[in-house]
Amino acid sequence: MFFANAVLRTGQILIKEEEEEEDVSSENIITRRIRINRDRQGAHEKLVNDYFSDEPLYNDEIFRCRFRMSRRLFTRIANDLAGLDPFFTQRPDARNYEGFTTLQKCTAAIRQLAYGTVADALDDKKYLRKPNSYDVQQLYQAYEARHGFPGMLGSIDCMHWAWHNCPTAWRGQYTRGDYGHPTLILEAVASQDLWIWHSFFGLPGSLNDLNVLYQSAIFTDVEWNRSGHPFYNF
Repeated sequence: MFFANAVLRTGQILIKEEEEEEDVSSENIITRRIRINRDRQGAHEKLVNDYFSDEPLYNDEIFRCRFRMSRRLFTRIANDLAGLDPFFTQRPDARNYEGFTTLQKCTAAIRQLAYGTVADALDDKKYLRKPNSYDVQQLYQAYEARHGFPGMLGSIDCMHWAWHNCPTAWRGQYTRGDYGHPTLILEAVASQDLWIWHSFFGLPGSLNDLNVLYQSAIFTDVEWNRSGHPFYNF
């Protein structure tokens, strides 16, 4: 169950954007996104032919080497996740473009866990990207239309991750009473289409949300905006 939850959360971070962003050249100029055709269907077919067809290109031994598990176990995890959460099924995104398939999402998540690497190493796309001025305006419109809340950029929250191998000397610092075991805190902000545009990870679990907020850099760009170095177009 812990492994399934880890894959689920990692998969949400790994969701790839359909569009490439252009930099904002000035505070008053908003550039629109350019949609790049990434041939998702072709990528799915290649993945199936390589690993999951009746006669795949790579045999069981190579599959186990690359995914650190058997093909049967991988398929069971993928099916369980698809039944557990609609995120792991293929569905249109907020722009009505067809998303990635169950196999593609689970492959990205499980291979990241298998190799212990970061998401950026699996693709040339930028993950956890900050919003530009165009993104900010889109977020404003989406939240005002859905919640009637003007000027809203998203909901910030903290999640506690269990740290089973926490050194004994640090357990008191990383343990909070309501959890009873050491944890690390992840602070994140996500938009309505599961784009995570802010994350801050690693603070001791004994802290509360406000303590974490005081130490994170989420408001750094706002301060820069006030000092003449704009990033967000508030």
